[in-house]
Amino acid sequence: MAVATTPSWSQNGQLGGLNGWQSQSIFTIGQSVGEYTPLGIPDGMGAIMLNESKLRLFVNHELTQSQGYSYTLGSGVTLIGSRISYFDLSTANFQVLGAGVAYNDVYDRSGNLVTDANQVNESGHPTNGMDRFCSGGLFKAGRYNLVDDIYFAGLETSNGLNYALNVSENTSHALS
Repeated sequence: MAVATTPSWSQNGQLGGLNGWQSQSIFTIGQSVGEYTPLGIPDGMGAIMLNESKLRLFVNHELTQSQGYSYTLGSGVTLIGSRISYFDLSTANFQVLGAGVAYNDVYDRSGNLVTDANQVNESGHPTNGMDRFCSGGLFKAGRYNLVDDIYFAGLETSNGLNYALNVSENTSHALS
């Protein structure tokens, strides 16, 4: 279901335009799109065109593995912590049409489907998820010999992994 969202604040964004360019606030943390409410610090972005009228923006959220509300993967495992969201935007007016967690499934560093939170947090905690996604970016198929469009985001921790989100399959893979 698409839900159009218009910013509900009156202050200007933090980014000003120069040399004819303009910036426009489209969303702020704490604002909901339908039933989805992104949280944490947005720290990394990438975008692809879905069609002539819709752009998909990917944003990773920097949270510790024990922060935030829970979400459930396709495998049924429930996680909290850092995550990557998608925002579907109208290319006509940049209204947010929909948003949610950008992946249905996560694969651990051994290539196994995550069916237990310990596969990502490696601490034995039953719901802790990824820890502090930071500095994400999207690379189109063909670049660096990639077969698919991939959004990369790393965990900003001492033993942090990088994750590769296959944006067409909605799957995230831990990279060793």
